[in-house]
Amino acid sequence: MLTTIKTSINKYTVAITEAENPHIRRALHDQLDTAVHLHDELSDLLLEKGWLW
Repeated sequence: MLTTIKTSINKYTVAITEAENPHIRRALHDQLDTAVHLHDELSDLLLEKGWLW
C-alpha cells in the first residue's frame, strides 16, 4: 500500500506540471496533499508497529 501511495504522489506531481487549467491544477494539488498526508500517517503507523524500519 505504501508503494501505491508513493506512485500516486509521483503521478500527481507530473500531472500538476502538465495541466494547463488552473482549476484542474488546484484539484490535483489537493489530491497530492491528501496523498502525502496519507503516506505520512501510514509510515508512522508502520514504524510504530515495527513493520517498517
